[in-house]
Amino acid sequence: ITLLKDAAAASIYGSRAANGVLVITTKRGGKGKVRVNYRNELTITGRPDLAYRLNRISAADLVDIERSYAEDNNAQTYRKYLEDGERRDQSGVAPRNQVYNTVAMVNEGRMSQAEAEEVFNRLKGIDNTGQWKKHFYRNDFQHQSNLSLNGGSERYTFRSTLNYTANKGNKVGQKDDNLIFDIVNNIDLGKGLDLDIAGNVVINSSESTPFDEFYIKNISPYENLVDKEGNALPVLLPYRNHYSDNNGLWDGKEPEELQRLIDLGLYDETFYPLKELGMQTINAENSAIRLQLRLNAKLSNDLKGNFSFQYETGSSVERDLRKKDSWIMKSLINNMSPYEYNGDPGTLPIPPGGRQIETRRNRRSYTLRGQLDFNKSFGEHSIVAIAGSEIRHVFSQGTITDQFGYDESSGLFHPIDKKRLSQFPTRDTNHPGGSSDKLDFLDKFEE
Repeated sequence: ITLLKDAAAASIYGSRAANGVLVITTKRGGKGKVRVNYRNELTITGRPDLAYRLNRISAADLVDIERSYAEDNNAQTYRKYLEDGERRDQSGVAPRNQVYNTVAMVNEGRMSQAEAEEVFNRLKGIDNTGQWKKHFYRNDFQHQSNLSLNGGSERYTFRSTLNYTANKGNKVGQKDDNLIFDIVNNIDLGKGLDLDIAGNVVINSSESTPFDEFYIKNISPYENLVDKEGNALPVLLPYRNHYSDNNGLWDGKEPEELQRLIDLGLYDETFYPLKELGMQTINAENSAIRLQLRLNAKLSNDLKGNFSFQYETGSSVERDLRKKDSWIMKSLINNMSPYEYNGDPGTLPIPPGGRQIETRRNRRSYTLRGQLDFNKSFGEHSIVAIAGSEIRHVFSQGTITDQFGYDESSGLFHPIDKKRLSQFPTRDTNHPGGSSDKLDFLDKFEE
């Protein structure tokens, strides 16, 4: 490893050398018989300590705190506003929690105090931390295999490595595979000349089923995720306003509001955490190839030179799919729907179906550089000088397509008026705030 800084680095690498340059010379093959090395490793890491990570208050203490707040603030249900014929911005009557709604039902005469006490006592005995850990996390597995060969003769040496790494992360649905092939050849041409020929190939694929940990941290610990038979249960999704940049989303809604939307013929937004696993998938594939030629020359005892050419090319594809039955798509379609929806899907600004965001990028570059190194001693004095030049060109291109009404089986999607939806808020919609803010579409062409 050689460190270049100040004028020495800038003279060769220009503005890229503002913080200095590290020149790394990779290993070469050794002379003699071919040597083969193989290493195989398996690493297992247990599930995370979710109770420690979340550091949540106990369900019993939380019920007492939420009950005190609801009683002090004369809790009311959203149903009351609907019965009074008043449409309310849900930022003022956001879904609180089971305790808040229970107190509200007592205040409105919909539940007796004895029934409410039974609810409070039942909730105090629940802790869903273990359910989150069991269904959303797993042991982390990392498997790595490495095969290397090196050897050669007096005039020729080589080194080659093949590495494969497979990871299964501790979140359910998370995995990636990585393959690296590397080869370096050194040829002694004689008369102070030697040639390095190197190549590198990297192929990577990954898959994940992202789940916003906001929900794990903010869904009450007394909300059961599954019943005794292991079937998914709904939970009250916490309110989280996205303010001016809500991008069509809002998160939690009151149970009465969910039912009103169903009665209109829209989607059921009841939130089942366990059913959401796999409803959004992100798949990515990346590949990169690098080829390098380098000629090293000993021009005299004091002067050495090296001249190199490097070519790189790579591509990547990422597909972010939100399936048609995912909560995020149901909520987005409902929020953008007309308030007086007549049941005709053709009147929906966002068509029924999924959403796929596909990102494609291609990159290629070439670098041509030469360098001369002069080092001469005169008794107690010496002269050291470096001169070099580099020509580098980088070409890149990318596209992002944001497709709505996407069908996984056919790959078809529906066009929408993105210009209108991205510029102006949409009034009189079923968005909890009364109007939907503009939507941010990700379509882009990069060059």
